[in-house]
Amino acid sequence: MIGATFILCPEEAHGNDQIKRTAQLTKEIVNDLGVAASVEQALCAAGHAPLRAVEVWGDGRSVVLKGHVPAYYLKVLAQATALSVPGVERVRNDLEVGPGGGRPS
Repeated sequence: MIGATFILCPEEAHGNDQIKRTAQLTKEIVNDLGVAASVEQALCAAGHAPLRAVEVWGDGRSVVLKGHVPAYYLKVLAQATALSVPGVERVRNDLEVGPGGGRPS
């Protein structure tokens, strides 16, 4: 086994902290994208075409649903579907109901 001792200058220590912070932020972003993608897949699998156009934004264990759906039922279904995805604890449902439902804005 080979041992090594590193002595960091203050500038290097600060750079090392920035690298750790960047790595942590990258991990969080990848996780957020994974959760959002899982919700999008679940919405597509729900069997209602308008849900395929719903925009999903992830932030930790929370997701935000945006867009238009033609019926209140689909708004509620989208929320229930999102909450059924493992890792999702909160949903902010910003879907609008009415004409134009299912078409990207």
